[in-house]
Amino acid sequence: MPSVSIKVSTNAGTVSLRFQSRTYGKSLDWASSIQEQVYPYNYRMEYAPSAFDIKQNFVVSYNYELPVAKLSGRTNRWTNGWALSGITRFASGLPVTFMSFGDNALVYVQNNGVNSVSIDLPNYTPGNLEINHNPRNGKPYFNTALFTPNALGTQGNAKRRFFYGPGINNFDLALHKLTKITETKTLEFRFEGFNAFNHAQFYPNGSVDGDINDATFGDVLKAAPARIGQVALKLNFYPPIASVPLRFALKRYGYRAVRYSRTLWDLQKAS
Repeated sequence: MPSVSIKVSTNAGTVSLRFQSRTYGKSLDWASSIQEQVYPYNYRMEYAPSAFDIKQNFVVSYNYELPVAKLSGRTNRWTNGWALSGITRFASGLPVTFMSFGDNALVYVQNNGVNSVSIDLPNYTPGNLEINHNPRNGKPYFNTALFTPNALGTQGNAKRRFFYGPGINNFDLALHKLTKITETKTLEFRFEGFNAFNHAQFYPNGSVDGDINDATFGDVLKAAPARIGQVALKLNFYPPIASVPLRFALKRYGYRAVRYSRTLWDLQKAS
């Protein structure tokens, strides 16, 4: 979906929305990186969703000009310039990748420093995966009883990736105040919160352990950082457009700068 911008002004303030992206797609491959190897006798067995496949992704940004001056009944440099802005993202999770660091398939394809994951895959018995939609409870993300190590001399029948891990539900928010000092100088104060609602985000690649040989097989082991807050103060200044070097350059090309105020200039063809 292309980017769409909406601006609405009411008595309660001005709201600007920008729908930056809404995507739906699917990526399939035999190996998503140089680390993943393929079964040499039947490479089609590894065909599955890519490790980086995100089926759905929605991002929206917004800015709300707070009506502090209207609510307080005073218009000055302390009540003007307040706004609340943010970026919100909702996305489906990354696929759970199954692997093994053994060589039950007896093809002598193991960690060689580059191809760091064996081609061994577990056996899968079709059944209810019992996806855990609340990994914060500490329980396995899926039903691990459906998976067993591949027998010696055989390759497992499970796909390398065939279902997805936890998704993304993230809000980054900022409260900022722009104070006009002079016509050429402004002071900006910002208080920013990343993952503002401190929602657990279990979406990094490999967050769900898919190694059949691990004691933590099926557990959620990784999460994005918790809420992060920061405060910033920035001084913006805009030098006059008609500086000496610029005037010289304009004169060389037959133009001149005409000043209407301290910050408003116009370029005219020199007579």
